[in-house]
Amino acid sequence: MRLAATASVVPPGRLAVEDCVMAAGQPPVEARAFRRIFGIDEVRVWPRDAGFDGILCGLLDDLEASGAVPPDALIYVHACPLHAIPAAAALQSPRGVHRFLGRVDQVWEMDQNCCATLFWALDAARNMLRRGTAHSILIVAGESFSDMTAADRYMPACTVLGDAYTALMVDGGAGGLRISDIVLRSNPEFHFGLYATDAEVAAFNRAQVRLTADVLDGMRFRHDAGEPILPHNINRFIWDQYCAASGTPRGQVWLNLLAGFGHCCSTDAFLGIDRFLRDEDTDSAVLVGVGQGGFVGGCRVSKPGRGGAHAAG
Repeated sequence: MRLAATASVVPPGRLAVEDCVMAAGQPPVEARAFRRIFGIDEVRVWPRDAGFDGILCGLLDDLEASGAVPPDALIYVHACPLHAIPAAAALQSPRGVHRFLGRVDQVWEMDQNCCATLFWALDAARNMLRRGTAHSILIVAGESFSDMTAADRYMPACTVLGDAYTALMVDGGAGGLRISDIVLRSNPEFHFGLYATDAEVAAFNRAQVRLTADVLDGMRFRHDAGEPILPHNINRFIWDQYCAASGTPRGQVWLNLLAGFGHCCSTDAFLGIDRFLRDEDTDSAVLVGVGQGGFVGGCRVSKPGRGGAHAAG
């Protein structure tokens, strides 16, 4: 499957991690410790009056300017089933939102795999292309927590939620970036999701290294081959644990967006594609996401003619 074009947007507003942690009732020393251990300095935030249609139109302007072929199908992904920005108008009448959506005749919404949902959307798009039910598919994924308080963005001993959106154009064309090795895993022992007790949350956080390794193994990832990981930006601590357990060099996990963006849910790994495109020494990268409820997904992105044995799919 070809990744024909991408576009991403993060808002200009910034919120310091200390403001989130202390708003949740934690003392300043806890806020400083959170920043030091988990590696998040701030998150990006949209204002309360930011609307989905405006954000979407900005992404579509960028895709149109890139020369991308307009889609005939749209998949809208959000990690939180109850999201802050209503998207009903864009989903019910996409052709009226932007001329780039003028050919869209089917719309799908996906949210049940939490922060791994974008990988399920890629799998759905691949199946649609193989069956010929669509020929050019736009996946729009992201979150705005603009209705949340600073305290609500704070996930104790885990992460802070930031706002971002990304758009992916996929089709069956030749050449270009290739998406392959899509791996999806469900781990029902963590079914409790948002309704977890403190002990269940702790168990899920401890398991994230194992869950991540399982998906990377499914993609035939080799920690000694130099291939970068575009990560689920939950926090630095979990990735340090993964690197120690697997022998993966720390620099192979591209956490450069974590400090300034925090955890942007389903978009985390895909926000790193721009760096991958600019890196002339990198032929392919693996992307991974972990969602509440035990959902984990991953895929590989390869540059034209440089994916080797990983280019199929």
